[in-house]
Amino acid sequence: MTAGPTSIDDVLSIKTEYVIPRFQREYSWEDNELLALLEDVVANIAIGNNKKLDVGNYFIGSLVLVDNRQSSKQLLVVDGQQRLTTITILFSVLTQLFDEQKKEVLSDQVHEYVEFQNNDGAPVFRLRNESPKPFFQTRIQSKVDKRDQRDPETEEEVRLLNAYKYYQDVLSEKKLRKIFKKERNAEEIKYINDIGYVELLKALRDQLLALSVIQIIVPDKDTANIIFETLNAKGKDLEPIDLIKNKIFQTLDSESPIDKTKEDWKALRKKVYSRSELVKIGDFYRHFWISNYSGVPASKLYERFLKEIPQNRKAYTGFIDKLKKSADVYIKIAVPMLEDWPDLNDKEIYQALDLMHILNNKQSRSLILSLIENRGLISGAKFRKAFGILENMHFLVKLSKGNPSWIESLMAKYAKKIRVAKNKADTSKIIDDLGIDIGKKKPTYIQFKNGFEKLIFLDEVTRDKKLIQYIFRKFENSYRDTNELKMYKMSLDHIAPQVEKVENGGQIGNLLPLGQELNSKMGAKLFQEKKQILAESDYMVVKKFLEDNSTKEEWTAEDITNRTEKLARIAFDEIWKI
Repeated sequence: MTAGPTSIDDVLSIKTEYVIPRFQREYSWEDNELLALLEDVVANIAIGNNKKLDVGNYFIGSLVLVDNRQSSKQLLVVDGQQRLTTITILFSVLTQLFDEQKKEVLSDQVHEYVEFQNNDGAPVFRLRNESPKPFFQTRIQSKVDKRDQRDPETEEEVRLLNAYKYYQDVLSEKKLRKIFKKERNAEEIKYINDIGYVELLKALRDQLLALSVIQIIVPDKDTANIIFETLNAKGKDLEPIDLIKNKIFQTLDSESPIDKTKEDWKALRKKVYSRSELVKIGDFYRHFWISNYSGVPASKLYERFLKEIPQNRKAYTGFIDKLKKSADVYIKIAVPMLEDWPDLNDKEIYQALDLMHILNNKQSRSLILSLIENRGLISGAKFRKAFGILENMHFLVKLSKGNPSWIESLMAKYAKKIRVAKNKADTSKIIDDLGIDIGKKKPTYIQFKNGFEKLIFLDEVTRDKKLIQYIFRKFENSYRDTNELKMYKMSLDHIAPQVEKVENGGQIGNLLPLGQELNSKMGAKLFQEKKQILAESDYMVVKKFLEDNSTKEEWTAEDITNRTEKLARIAFDEIWKI
């Protein structure tokens, strides 16, 4: 092992590939970390007595590498990957900015810190990362005229692109000058105002190259894995899923003829992310673990993995296969789509999942994963009952503003029960017991009504719009006594028009669901005129409203209050029952 101080200039000037190992975590830096690095770098650029921008000595940490030069000039990056990737992105942005300033020579020179030519004249990226390949290479690392505009497909690729765009923005002339002027005296600020933009970019380039690191080079991958775990013994900067990946990759280390484990892991991450960038691999893994094994805080996931999963090739291969199968189910839970549930009898399943998506509620996912993956042991009626219980629970808890801390532990308990059930009789009793246990936690009507009355929809207040639309869909289905899902393109009309500025005009008691065509006719018409248009609607919610208000000639704030209370009582007593 060798160790010693060096600079980024030295690191990125030799003809060497820095390879991110297959067991490494994904790129994870967010805006606050990106800005902190940039501000620290710029803060070390001094304005010298010669009225020039002078670089300073700034230490950014260790760079732990594995000498992997048996067949080519490569070094594996064990620690320092996040910083090295970010610096590479910065150089790529500088390449583009110099190009935009018509400084082709400077652009080409900076790009050499991103890509070099080997002894045969072939281009080689200095930083090689197979995980986001080819996105990172073609969208960010390539020369400006060779970059494509492909969209990111994984959470990591989104972060990489975000980092690039973030630096593109903050290195624009106006914003870069502002960063340079931070904590400077009046004379220095005047100098920064007067100096050319290209000179500022060159100073940033020079300071990046002057950054110092302690470079540690170890001889083999086994030592690298030990260092990786030692550096992250307390999970520092790492999620449990990263440590688990490292452990699996240590055992499933075959990379020939193809690295199947790496490809499977990449496919897993891509699947989890496929419907929304808001679905996180860490959330999926925790819900998967709770559903299949036991309830556990996130901080203990790695410890439980080591304890419960045998550390051999067969067990780890099976574990990855199990993860991949569950990921297919999980995305349908996290980001539900109507086409996932083509059977008419399953439409209420979609409706329950859609509510949880609207509420951004994740607490029931472990139990739902167990229910769907064990559907063969559950009768259709009980399966739908379970989802109805969960839907009603989340709706009531949301509106009552209660403390939902009890939900996750209860979900873990019943997820395990469903997993160990032997037959439909077992699951039937388990689901009945679930309803009883949740029923004990049901909020009072007063708690619910208070939350129901606070739901607001106005042109300038739209946070509750989707939830209010969901409520009207449930009312419509209740009045029709059917599980058919209608009204998915509904608009919300204000009975008392918003221009009247009625104090409680945003409450649900002043709202009606309408098709878009009818809604466009309503406008700010008087109540009697609106009733004539409402008579054209096929929605039962609208028909009920007209029946209840057939003799009314005007619609007042008191009417809104009374209707809101009436809808709250029906909702609590008849529709969202547990």
